[in-house]
Amino acid sequence: LQEVLNNSLTDFVHLDNAQIYTLANQTEMLYAEKRATIQKSQLQLIVIGEQKHEAPEKRQNYRVQKSFHEVFCVAGSYEVTGFLHLPRTTQDTIAILARETKLFFPVTESIVTYDVRSRSSLNASVVLVNKSTVSLFQISA
Repeated sequence: LQEVLNNSLTDFVHLDNAQIYTLANQTEMLYAEKRATIQKSQLQLIVIGEQKHEAPEKRQNYRVQKSFHEVFCVAGSYEVTGFLHLPRTTQDTIAILARETKLFFPVTESIVTYDVRSRSSLNASVVLVNKSTVSLFQISA
């Protein structure tokens, strides 16, 4: 999914078996469609509940030693906390955003707060954050 979102050859992505829910009521589906097309620039983040991969052997071969950093960012109307995996250690947030992350970057072991007043949140194994929607980015060692 991250490769599709970061593919610069298209501004759109297809979703198969799309289901639309409100964050306030995540059990009641509002709408379902076999195929939907979404403009990538309009996505603030993508929440992945269970991390599944179609080719674990290939993924294992691409492993690179990375450092883990706690991260807090605001993307659109969402607060995201979790871990950012970087190939080298740095605290320079501008360098991280400019050189170390693609348009959609993963934050693992995430908590997404979607209502700051009530502190309503959800947990996810991975959240893909759209860098162009980030208004605040903080990282710790």
